[in-house]
Amino acid sequence: MNKQSTFKTENVILLIWFAFFVIQAILYIINFEGPLSPNSEAWANFSTFFSLSFSFISAIFIFLTYRSQTNMSSVLEFESIFFKWHQQHRDIYNNLVSQISDFSNNVAMKFIRQHKGSFEIKDFRNDSDDSVHRDVIRYYRSLYHLMKYIHLSPILQKEEQKKKYFDIIQAQMTDDELNTVLYLLLADEWVNDKRVLKTCSLLELVDKNHLFKNIYYPKTEDNFNDFVEFMHKTFVETTNSFHFLRIVKNENK
Repeated sequence: MNKQSTFKTENVILLIWFAFFVIQAILYIINFEGPLSPNSEAWANFSTFFSLSFSFISAIFIFLTYRSQTNMSSVLEFESIFFKWHQQHRDIYNNLVSQISDFSNNVAMKFIRQHKGSFEIKDFRNDSDDSVHRDVIRYYRSLYHLMKYIHLSPILQKEEQKKKYFDIIQAQMTDDELNTVLYLLLADEWVNDKRVLKTCSLLELVDKNHLFKNIYYPKTEDNFNDFVEFMHKTFVETTNSFHFLRIVKNENK
């Protein structure tokens, strides 16, 4: 539970307690009306009468404190696993850096450069050759399962919470990684299947977390505009976040 929802919950509980307290006060006035008593025993009875409401609110806040601490412990456990997993993923990249670079230049970028006109996802799939990228598929699988771990975590209930961890992944990805992942993602036959991640497809997951917002393609390429248009059409939610693939209106005028 995030801070905002906890704050709202506490406000509701305070309102319920206040209403309960007011009802108790009304009942007390109705049944025990009279001037203020100088008798200490009467004041003791007064405090006993209202002790239930104070015990109730104390128990509630003890429960909220316990739940908050439990939630914090769960988040810390999630982050511990995430950062260990992320480091292992970076180690895989470091071990395959030359293969990924070669794949980026000779497969992914070669395919994009030679493609004229409108791009289609099916073109990536038709061009894919498993035997060519067998050495980098382990990197792609590692990234997929790391993203899946974030997406399906019961601890992260809000999309903005999940995006924080996707940003960590994205921030460390090189140009070669982005090119490689883009090609393998679009060549993946499961890319549009919502059953894989239960609530969304892999492409939708990547899009809403802006994984490709820093992907770079030279403006000097003849098909730069074609590629930019394809990326904006394919990754709609990333459109306003692209740094190097911006659509410039009326640029030829």
